[in-house]
Amino acid sequence: MRVRPGVAADHANYKWWTLSCTSLGMLLATINSGTLIIALPDLERSLHTTLLGLVWVILAYMISSTVLVLTAGRLSDLFGRKRAYLGGFVVFGLASLGAGFSASGTELILWRILQGIGGAFLFANSAALVTDAFPREQLGLALGTNTMVAAVGLVIGPILGGALVSISWHWVFWFNIPLAIIGTVWGALVLHELATRDEVRGLDLPGTSVFVIGLTGLVLGISRGESPDGTTRS
Repeated sequence: MRVRPGVAADHANYKWWTLSCTSLGMLLATINSGTLIIALPDLERSLHTTLLGLVWVILAYMISSTVLVLTAGRLSDLFGRKRAYLGGFVVFGLASLGAGFSASGTELILWRILQGIGGAFLFANSAALVTDAFPREQLGLALGTNTMVAAVGLVIGPILGGALVSISWHWVFWFNIPLAIIGTVWGALVLHELATRDEVRGLDLPGTSVFVIGLTGLVLGISRGESPDGTTRS
């Protein structure tokens, strides 16, 4: 008697179960950016933040999810890709809950950084799980499907954002929570740990720190590259 959805790891259809879960992760990690753009005017009024603060609400997620992808991938090698992927859903969902309760622009930026950390684990392990599950001759199809779902998330995000903002800007973030819960439960039920853990190599924390500080400093310098009178500095 089957007690859980999905199939065994060596079953021919396991790859499609895996793709369904990784596609949900990619959708969650990308749709949030589009919905948030529509909510920016409401955020400015409700949180009394500046234009630069709104810019960093967007950039905080982009930077953290970009610079931490390599670290997230390395942690998945140490602790398991399934565990790291599910952790991405959990972190993203908790950060979305906190972001919806933000009382200031600074608080929201901090929650967006945490969202980016969750997104990094989803981005890094989505491709890894698909690579483990699919044979080489179908790998391009699987990775292309993940990319297509991510693109769909970017396209429908603004449309969905308009509907959510009509209720309240808080729902732009809270909408992510059901998707995160579904992704966590679905992944726990259907995914198998196929990769062998690599505990020989260490985690390059100094390199990651330099990358984070360098990229953040560069973006901060560019974003503040205007003088108080509004003219661009030469």
